Amino acid sequence: MNEKISLENGALSAEEMQLNAAQFETPRTPEEERRLERMQATLQRTIDASPAYDEEHAAVYTDKSFVDYDEEVEPQHFLLREGATEFFPKGELIVVSGKLKHGKTHWCEELALSLLGHSRFGYEATKPDCRILWIDTEQSRYDASRLNDSVREAANIDKSLKRSKRPFVLHSFRGFTVEERLRRIEAYLSRRTFDVLVVDGVADLLVNYNDVNESQNLIMNQLLRWCADYGCAVVCVMHENKSADDSALKGHLGTLLGQKLAEQYSVKRAKKDGEDDEYYFTMEMSECRSGRKVVKRTIEFDENGRFAPSRYEKPSSPPKSKKEPRVNPTAVCQVLRENGDRGMSSTEIYDALLIEKATSTDKANLSQMVEDGYIRFEGAGYNRRYYLGDKA
Repeated sequence: MNEKISLENGALSAEEMQLNAAQFETPRTPEEERRLERMQATLQRTIDASPAYDEEHAAVYTDKSFVDYDEEVEPQHFLLREGATEFFPKGELIVVSGKLKHGKTHWCEELALSLLGHSRFGYEATKPDCRILWIDTEQSRYDASRLNDSVREAANIDKSLKRSKRPFVLHSFRGFTVEERLRRIEAYLSRRTFDVLVVDGVADLLVNYNDVNESQNLIMNQLLRWCADYGCAVVCVMHENKSADDSALKGHLGTLLGQKLAEQYSVKRAKKDGEDDEYYFTMEMSECRSGRKVVKRTIEFDENGRFAPSRYEKPSSPPKSKKEPRVNPTAVCQVLRENGDRGMSSTEIYDALLIEKATSTDKANLSQMVEDGYIRFEGAGYNRRYYLGDKA
């Protein structure tokens, strides 16, 4: 053993440590030596690529995360305007939602035409050379081609333009795997600058939209990253729950998207009164982080099958007349006593005082009857007694 080992400062030199360890090591094979050298070389490259945190290298750690007081932050850019109201922000998540076959894709088409300067709803594009990448995951290639032609014709896009020069580029992803779809979108965004990415529908970018981890990964590592890295607005077309009274976005993906979105456009279809096969649509900006909401729209299809403003107004229903309760004439001045050891239920009170059969809402109605003067009471708790009121 090395006799020069010093204990004065409580530490060993590198040479002493190697000599000391050599007394106990088993000789390495040539293959183990080569593997160790490769590991050490890899470790050294990692160390060289990661500078120590000091004033000289501080920018490496703070360029994306640190927000300083005097930092010049680029202001929010809105791509559309309605009168004095600017909306549709770049670099943000935007959701277009609705029930099955309720016009989500048609409204996205109208938004695309508005961005290209050809709005039928009076929207004004704030950027003259807006570029849109549309990813269709649901329709057949035939239907996707019809949509592509519809936008081209309405926006007067020259068919002879090269793909790299076109302001509207559509890809049909039906039949591709989730991994291939994500890989292709990443490639398209990295090779060319787009202002808007439309994903119709976004649930097809993952295997299970009810998986929390998968949904979180898609939103944080893909959608929001695309917004940040490429500066584009990402429009997610999303289904709402099937129930007529439930407008929530479907699954865990929908719940998480609702927490991150900047704007949400809800599209609804309704049948015209007196018409069996005639429908109209309504569009409402149901969520808006900036508070810049646009006017709610009533929409119909024009002769070309595109969304257009509608003058249809749903007939207003006449106000329902308040139903006057019918009292039992034989119960006039009847005192309702306690029923055994408990107070009388609302149903029992109704049965005794009123002709109409009690319903599940009688408890609330009983309070209203007292307030309106049809029933009165004296006392409290089990000592409370009910009478027909003066109005009865």
